[in-house]
Amino acid sequence: MTRRRSALYVTLFCVVLDFITVFSVVLNLSWVRTHAAGGQYQSFPAYVRTMYFFQALFALMVLWFTWKIKDGVKSQSDSNFALVIICIYAISVFSQLFSRTASERWNAIPALLIVWGYSVLRKP
Repeated sequence: MTRRRSALYVTLFCVVLDFITVFSVVLNLSWVRTHAAGGQYQSFPAYVRTMYFFQALFALMVLWFTWKIKDGVKSQSDSNFALVIICIYAISVFSQLFSRTASERWNAIPALLIVWGYSVLRKP
């Protein structure tokens, strides 16, 4: 298996995992309470669920874009957008690592794998 194909599969898996996590916050599911928003809520307030709704939309957009660039970026704008995604998930890695709860710190691993995957996939 090539490095690019490995990066594609790992990235797709991690983005789907990210979507499941953030959409579970939107649905206020009990299993995700320690994995999101610092683990500080027994029930997520409406404003947190609204923010996570937009994060879920972003995760879907990243999922679509990942599939779009599976064979390499075709334009400079695609490369730039991939770099934006890398930066956003790199910030996510650091914010997850400094979280209050240990279970939320585990979220840094998929975010780091997305950064790695996009650094491979954004090459032509």
